[in-house]
Amino acid sequence: MLADVNPTDAAIIVPSCPDWTVRDVCAHIAGVSAALVARDNPGPDVQAWVDRLVQERQDKTVAELLDEWESVGPGFESIMRAVPKAFGGLVYDVVAHEHDIRGALGRPGDRESDGVWASLEILVAMVQRDLAAHGPTPGVLHLRADDREWMLGSGEPEVSIDTSAWELMRLLGSRRSRAQILAAGWKGDVEPFIAAMAHLPLPVSDMVE
Repeated sequence: MLADVNPTDAAIIVPSCPDWTVRDVCAHIAGVSAALVARDNPGPDVQAWVDRLVQERQDKTVAELLDEWESVGPGFESIMRAVPKAFGGLVYDVVAHEHDIRGALGRPGDRESDGVWASLEILVAMVQRDLAAHGPTPGVLHLRADDREWMLGSGEPEVSIDTSAWELMRLLGSRRSRAQILAAGWKGDVEPFIAAMAHLPLPVSDMVE
C-alpha cells in the first residue's frame, strides 16, 4: 500500500492520530519494532518513548522506514512468537495503524483480514480487563461480529451490538467519537460501558472511513 506513496501523501495528517502524518505513523511502526529488537524497551512513560522513536526518524522517507521495518521484521516476529502474552498485542497496533493510514490516504480495504480478527480478540480481552478494573460491571456487554460473539461482564442489564468485525475493531479501538459509539446500533444503554471501552482518548469529531 505504501510502496508508491509520494512526499505529498506522506505529509498528510492522519485524522485518527492527529499529531502524526502518514510518514510519522510509519516511523512509529518501524521504530517500535526496531527498538524492541534492540532491547530499547519503554520505561514508565511509554508515550515519551514512542515520541522519541518517531523524532529520531524525522529525516527518513517512507521508503527508508519501510526498509528499516523489513530489516528488523524477522527479529521482531521471533520476539512475538517467543513471548506472545507480552508482545502479541502489537499485532493490533499494526493493523489499527494500517487502517489509520488507509483512512488518511482514502484507500479503504482489507477489512476482513486475519489481522482484523486477531485485533478484535485482543481488544475484547482489553475491554474485559478494563471492565474488571472499573469495579462491579454495569451489566453484560454482548458483542457479536459475523459468527463470533463475546459476553463481557455479569448481571443485568444486557447491552448488545451486532456488526462487522472491522467496525467493532474500530469502535473498541478508540477510533470512533463518543457520539458515534452511542449511535452505533446498540440494544440497551451502552453509556455505562464507555469508560471501559475507551482505552485511548476518543476522537473529538466523528471518524468517517
